Amino acid sequence: MGEWNHRLEEHMTNHFRLIVFLLIITVSAGCQSGQPPRDSSDQGKIEVHYRCGGQTLYPESFSSGEIIATADLKYEVYSQWKKQFMEKNSLTEELFRQRIRISGISLSEGPSFVYWRIDYVFVFDWIRTRQNSAVRLGEYPLKTTPTQEEIARLVRLELGRTRPFDTPAVVSSDTAVKAFARCASNMNIDWCHIEFNSDGRLFVTGRSVINLNANECKEAAIDLTTGKVSFCRDVACWED
Repeated sequence: MGEWNHRLEEHMTNHFRLIVFLLIITVSAGCQSGQPPRDSSDQGKIEVHYRCGGQTLYPESFSSGEIIATADLKYEVYSQWKKQFMEKNSLTEELFRQRIRISGISLSEGPSFVYWRIDYVFVFDWIRTRQNSAVRLGEYPLKTTPTQEEIARLVRLELGRTRPFDTPAVVSSDTAVKAFARCASNMNIDWCHIEFNSDGRLFVTGRSVINLNANECKEAAIDLTTGKVSFCRDVACWED
C-alpha cells in the first residue's frame, strides 16, 4: 500500500496544477459534486456525462455486443484480448457487456512499432473509470501478419502487467463523500480520478480549498472497497 500511496501522490501532484485547480472551482457543482451530473433524459440510472480532460466519459461509448466481427487484424487482436480479459477478471459474457463500455479500438502503425489499443470505461455500480490496454504487435512495418498463437502470446504479456480487478463491492457515493469530509468538510468526489491501484482495488481522489489566498489545499484518497481514507494531507493549491 505504501508504493500505491507514493504513486498516487505523484499522480495527483502532476495533474493538479493551477489551471486544473481553477477548473475544479469552476465546476464544483458538476464534476466535483457529491452526486454525478444527470442528463435530462435520465430515468433514474447513473449516466455520467461530465468531461474529464476534454473527453466525454460515459455513455458516449458502445458495448461489446455492438462490435461486428471482421477478418482484419484489429478485430483479431480484440477477440483475443476480450477472451483473456474475461478469464483474468472472471467475467461472464453478460458481465463483460455490463461492465465494459468501449470508447475506441485502434491500430497505430509507426514510426517504430505497430500497436493495437483499446480504450474503455469500466462500469461498476455507481463507478465509472476510464481504462486502456495496448498490445505491441511488432516493429513497423510488420513483415508478416501475426498468427493467432502470436497474438495470444502478445496479449498475455500485456494483460500480465496488471492485477485482476478486485471489485467484490464498493461503498456508496454518499459513504465516500462522508469519508472525504473527515479530511476536509468541503471535499467531494473527484469524478475524473477514480482509478484501480496496483492491487486491482478501486480508489477515488479528492481535493479541497482551505485558503486560496494562502495557497492552502488538502487532498485525499478513499479506498472504495472499505470506505476508509487512504491518506489525507495538506498540499499547495498550485506550484510556482
